[in-house]
Amino acid sequence: MCNEERLLFKLISGLHACITTQISEFYVQGKKMKPNTNLFFEAVGNYEDRIKNLYFAYSFIMRAINRAHDLIENYNYDTGNENIDLKTKTLVKQLLALTQKECSKPFDESEFFSEYTKVRKSHQKGKHN
Repeated sequence: MCNEERLLFKLISGLHACITTQISEFYVQGKKMKPNTNLFFEAVGNYEDRIKNLYFAYSFIMRAINRAHDLIENYNYDTGNENIDLKTKTLVKQLLALTQKECSKPFDESEFFSEYTKVRKSHQKGKHN
C-alpha cells in the first residue's frame, strides 16, 4: 500500500472516529441529550489506532486551514448584515491566528503525492516540447 492510500485510510478512520465521538457526546436518550461514555469507549476510546487517526484527521484539517490561510482570510463573507459580517471576520481571524500558533505544521505533507507530482511534471514538460 502506498503512502497516499495509508493517508486516505487514516483520514477516513479519523473522520469516522470524529463522527462517532460527536454522536456519543450528543447522544439522545428519551427526550434528553447527554454524553454516552460507554458508546465512546466501545467505538473509539478503547482503540489507540482510532484515537491516533482522530488526531491525524484533526491535524490534516488544521494544516489545510494553514495552507489556505490567505484565501480564507480574504474571502468575502458578505451576508448582507454588517454586524454579522464583522463578527464573522473577527472569528475567522481568531481561528486563523490559533491554527497558525498551535498547528503551524502538524505533519509534513511533502512526502505524499510525490510520484503523482513527478509524473505530472514530466507529462507537462512533454507537452511543451
